[in-house]
Amino acid sequence: MAGYDGGLSAAPRFLDERAENPVYMPMMSMQSLTAFALPVMSPPVFLAPVAAPMGIDIATEVQRLIETESFKPLSLSEVAARLSSSSERVLDASMMSLEQVLRLHPDLVSVWEQDEFGLMVSVPQSPWLGANAKPPEEHGVPKGKPQKGNREQVLNGILRGKALDIIEDLTVVPDLQESLCDIASILLASPDRTMLVSSLGNRISNKTRNFLRCAKLRTAQLLRCFADDFVLEEKGAGTTVTYTKAAPEQFYVTQQQHQRIDFARHSRLLKLAADVTMDFRQAKDFSATDLINAVCTSGTNGLMIVDCRTEAEQSISALPGAIQLYNVTAEYLKEARLVVAYCCIGCRSAEWCQELSGSIIADKLHYLRGGIAAWLHEGGQLIQPSTGLPCRLVHCWSWELSAFFPTRGCTLHCPEIAAPQFLEPENSPERSLLRASHVRSQRLRKVAWEVRLRYCPSVLCLDAEDIIRSIRHEEEVGRSTGYVFVDVRTPEEVEVSTISSPGCPTIFKDAFLKMVSNATAESLNGYTFILFCTVGGRSGRICQELLTDPEKFGATKVAASIQLKSLLGGIAGWAHAKGGLVDSMGQPTLRISPWCQAFTDLFPVSGMELVLDELQVVPQDARDLIDCKSNAEQASASAPGQILRTCQALDPQVLADTLHRAAQTCQQYDD
Repeated sequence: MAGYDGGLSAAPRFLDERAENPVYMPMMSMQSLTAFALPVMSPPVFLAPVAAPMGIDIATEVQRLIETESFKPLSLSEVAARLSSSSERVLDASMMSLEQVLRLHPDLVSVWEQDEFGLMVSVPQSPWLGANAKPPEEHGVPKGKPQKGNREQVLNGILRGKALDIIEDLTVVPDLQESLCDIASILLASPDRTMLVSSLGNRISNKTRNFLRCAKLRTAQLLRCFADDFVLEEKGAGTTVTYTKAAPEQFYVTQQQHQRIDFARHSRLLKLAADVTMDFRQAKDFSATDLINAVCTSGTNGLMIVDCRTEAEQSISALPGAIQLYNVTAEYLKEARLVVAYCCIGCRSAEWCQELSGSIIADKLHYLRGGIAAWLHEGGQLIQPSTGLPCRLVHCWSWELSAFFPTRGCTLHCPEIAAPQFLEPENSPERSLLRASHVRSQRLRKVAWEVRLRYCPSVLCLDAEDIIRSIRHEEEVGRSTGYVFVDVRTPEEVEVSTISSPGCPTIFKDAFLKMVSNATAESLNGYTFILFCTVGGRSGRICQELLTDPEKFGATKVAASIQLKSLLGGIAGWAHAKGGLVDSMGQPTLRISPWCQAFTDLFPVSGMELVLDELQVVPQDARDLIDCKSNAEQASASAPGQILRTCQALDPQVLADTLHRAAQTCQQYDD
């Protein structure tokens, strides 16, 4: 990796001494980015409701609603308008207001008053994205999961006998992961993957035994923390442990971590469901929670569930009582009291409802928002159509959608990336995912403009499509563009992939800053440096600082002549433009890092695999950009309107400097 130059045969002169100035930064372990495999669990069964604290389901629904809005505080009136019908019925039956119910659960939702908007709600201690500079007292101090310390710090915690208290932090310690793999391997070699815990303790390796002794843990204590993978049962005088997987996992997480991962996946699924159904506005949606309640309350009497998926998907599993679309007749539709169509994530069922929106049965037609994936997130069960028995296997339609299904309660049947799809055009995943990618491309453009105008108004930003077009044109005529890409992202992001383009090398932040501090104006002549990050915020800031304060980087000698540009929309824009990506070994890849959860809905869905740590704490330098993204999504002004609004807010000296630099940039063009 140290000698990789982006796949180029000729590199710029300032990259000649690669041994002293390596192009790639040192990378971190990929363990934190490893995808979590799905556990084997018994299928969920519909049971009578169990007594729960008053209104906890409503508070949880509101918490998820705020999560889907990127943690932005919402007014109580807006939340009330977006409640599901089942929650409204609970409020009516309890004779309580929504405010009263939410105040019963301050650990899930904070309720506080804002002068201009009245009562507001937010998720306690989440990143603060409200209108005021500081969060109200009811919101609490924003904080995330404690940062993971290094191995020595964690092991010191073990030595003090605090292993169970810090078990989530211990999941990043190789000793624990290796111990769990050792135990899993022993159980896999046993009949039914089951063994007495006492017998297991005699077979574990010395390394595992030493870890347990150091952590002052018994084998059963450790395995109970990972109950999704290891099931312990009391049988007679002994305790047995059963391994629930077919092979050892690469990375184990606790039950609480699984819950947080599934919560984030559910939020991303609902966002994707909104994107893929954007063109079907006349179709009415139905939540998975309401459908489960309807099935539990009255079964399928008067309820018709229509399966709009392909035969390949239907043959693996289906919702209880579902009717295949090709078996639905006009008589069935007229007799039904309520019709709910479903597919994988909601796009095909919404399209079917849209086609019938002008019919006489339109009032009772709905599609399941989030499809079968949302049904599983809410704990719904599946059946195997040929046998009618409960089933855990589910078809995810396309490999890109596997990351939107829950990690527990189901096992995915996932088509391979390279597998050819022999589907009718209307059933093709690419058609729906391209629709969602187009919606996300428009969203990214809004965010990119907001980021540019707020953080780097003096920097010229180039569109990815224009760059790719220019590179191809110059390549055809046998000339070089002189473009040099500069990746300013974190090592974890770079480890997944970076930009690759023929004839244009890619270097990284440390090497670039060292180069500009040592280079002369003549050595950089003819080169244009295009800095990029995730959406353009970090790269724009560096460009802005290099232009306005070159002394900070020791770049005063080249500040007047260096050609600096920022990639509009960052690597997300490059992905939408179908630009090339390579992994850390220089091989083409479809994998890309979105930096943090909040930016996942800015990347294309079709043909792209997003890789991120699903337990990641929001990076400190990402919070301002998340706020910027939230503002951009709500803004209705056009690009010129945004420019005017930004110019009015800029300091006059900054505005004058921006216009001066823009004029200098345009001097080289004839028109």
